[in-house]
Amino acid sequence: MKIIKDILDDIKKGENIDGYLALILGLICSFIGIFDVSQDYVLTAISTVLTFLALGILIDRKNTQKVSKLLEGLTIKQNDILAQRNKAFFYNNILESISNAKEEICILVRSGSTLKSFDEEIKKAIMRNCQVRIILCARNPETINSMAFRGHKTNNPNKIFSDIENSINNLTSLKEKINESQIYLLKIREIQYLPSIGFSISDPESSDGKLFALLASFRSESSVAPSILLNKKNDIDLFNYFKQEFDNYWEAANEITELT
Repeated sequence: MKIIKDILDDIKKGENIDGYLALILGLICSFIGIFDVSQDYVLTAISTVLTFLALGILIDRKNTQKVSKLLEGLTIKQNDILAQRNKAFFYNNILESISNAKEEICILVRSGSTLKSFDEEIKKAIMRNCQVRIILCARNPETINSMAFRGHKTNNPNKIFSDIENSINNLTSLKEKINESQIYLLKIREIQYLPSIGFSISDPESSDGKLFALLASFRSESSVAPSILLNKKNDIDLFNYFKQEFDNYWEAANEITELT
């Protein structure tokens, strides 16, 4: 019964029609051969060829479908692995830039949710008398809606607004953990614009400066977006370009009322 059900399902979908037609013709030739002895051998041969042909077509297609599904599964797993690898690359490089900075850290992030993972490192950097400048996206409707429009999984404006609010609350808590004499080292602003790139720069004025940039993706996982890792010594022109971009964003950004 399952075989008949599978055949009927295939016919409804318009799949394997040629294979089933060959099988039916083979069966018809077999029945004719039974009742017409004069054509017995010829029809038997034809029916045998058609039957084997039909079975060959059907078996080959079933195997092809299995292989296709297997390859599809492998592709999905490969994409997941690449996404996880890129995500780790992203976090590790920001962590390194914060941990090794001696004078200044500049961070431009779209939602700020990323910063929660680096609270402790930012605190340690400030305790080393390292200045930290952070730019978040503003909570105005235009910016929020732009983020929702470009988003992949997070495309709900209310959820994005909540994420930024949580980021500000986290930064408020971080500020409370810093010695009063060093609070001035942590500066946070918001910009009423959705940047096309996020990046962190450690020691931008030093010859040992490092920069990590992540290009913004459009409706796809940010963890698979192209990234750039620069040492100032190796590519001073491109490094200075991104540094100037951050300074331009900083000048256009406003202080966050809750954090002043």
